[in-house]
Amino acid sequence: MFYIFIHRKLLKTMDKGTKTQLIQMQSLMERMDKHYTKDQANNHIKAKLIKEGLEELDANNRQDVDTNDFFDMVTRMKGGTRASFGYVSAADLDLPKIQKRNPDTNRMKNYPDWATFGKNIGEENEITGVIKLGMYTLNWRSPHNMAKHYNQNYVTPVNALRDKYGVEHIQKREVPAITTNDYGISTYNGSKEELNGHTYSQQDLKTANTKKEIHYFLIGSEGNILKEVSFEQLNPYIKQKGPDGIRAFKQLVADGKATEEEALQMFKEYAAELGKINVKYQQFIHERILYIITSVNGEKKRFFNTKLASNIGDVQINPQEFINLAKKYYNIADEQVQSSDLGEFDDDIPDSEE
Repeated sequence: MFYIFIHRKLLKTMDKGTKTQLIQMQSLMERMDKHYTKDQANNHIKAKLIKEGLEELDANNRQDVDTNDFFDMVTRMKGGTRASFGYVSAADLDLPKIQKRNPDTNRMKNYPDWATFGKNIGEENEITGVIKLGMYTLNWRSPHNMAKHYNQNYVTPVNALRDKYGVEHIQKREVPAITTNDYGISTYNGSKEELNGHTYSQQDLKTANTKKEIHYFLIGSEGNILKEVSFEQLNPYIKQKGPDGIRAFKQLVADGKATEEEALQMFKEYAAELGKINVKYQQFIHERILYIITSVNGEKKRFFNTKLASNIGDVQINPQEFINLAKKYYNIADEQVQSSDLGEFDDDIPDSEE
């Protein structure tokens, strides 16, 4: 019988190429020793490595932070920090529709046809949703810093661009149900019961040194993960979003300042220039953040969100499965943290600046 022993500290320091070679070598030996098929051997070895990774977590010399304390800690930091985090959301899909009677109104209504979708992608089990897991490493900005960054690096240049085409400036969207405390944390206080207590952080996903990795998972009838699916499989169903601003150009036509053809041509030119502005403002709901790995004041920190939401955009999930998944991907994210020299960064818009 063949045995391979890898000391955990040695496994921790291996690069991805070495780990891949290890998996291949162990897989071959499992096939020879256990008479497994190639797939059986690969699955067995990967399961063992995942288990070893879970056991390593407590030895990674990174302080665990309680979910309730983390965002308060980040918002009080001067400037900001580099951070690696995972975020779960419902994949934005354009699905086939089926008509069913709405029990609340007793009227027919269009609903996503998950059965047809599943058949089209070759899934026999019942599907109730698709969850997107985004893994990002970026400059995590405090709320005050992010607001200034957004206004200086997006709103100002976009409004200058709009001046060029003679259309109105970006209109600030007032959201009465959202309030912001002294530290910049946004909280929902509206009438929608399902949103009460939601808190948010806004971040920029297009900073030059941002890294991302995206995974998609089919969710079954009990909220459990059926399997991971590739972007290529989902691509025919992913909604394509155009650039913002078309309404302002339509107003030129309504005001008699341009024909539809002229307004459309100007909007195409505007969109091309807009694409060169590298800011992507995104709001993250705290209860959907799966994990964060970072350093604060020189101390290594991490947390896995034990209060992860069970309802993600009307898709019911098993939160514990996703927490386990976060731990599975921990080593990948931890490598990103180490390679990115995480810690506090000196932003070009420091928080102390008035």
